[in-house]
Amino acid sequence: MEIIKTEAEPYSGITPNKKQKEQLADLGEQLKGKFADFWGTKQRTLVKDSTMRIDLQGRTTTPFMGANIQAQTKNSTIAAVRLADTLGTTTDAGEQAQVEEAVKDSLDLSAATGKWINITRKS
Repeated sequence: MEIIKTEAEPYSGITPNKKQKEQLADLGEQLKGKFADFWGTKQRTLVKDSTMRIDLQGRTTTPFMGANIQAQTKNSTIAAVRLADTLGTTTDAGEQAQVEEAVKDSLDLSAATGKWINITRKS
């Protein structure tokens, strides 16, 4: 499976500082094994520590149907990712791990650029 990550419009939130970016990278490691949690309509926290969390914020419909995953500190967004539903159909453990890694990497990229990152599958 080939996964494509593209930068989109700026997200509404704050620019994270260096410490927050490092914290996000560490927290992102905890997304391993969470593939099944990326899907669904119910908002929930995927992983968290004492001051930051990565949430499933629900669904997106534009530019595609998918999951809205955001890193939050208190009430501010510091990274935002849209994950296309087409990536959620795989049952292969290796491909699921690829999706988990793409979400982690895309959150880091979003924090660095201040933009939404769209994650899709090459058709």
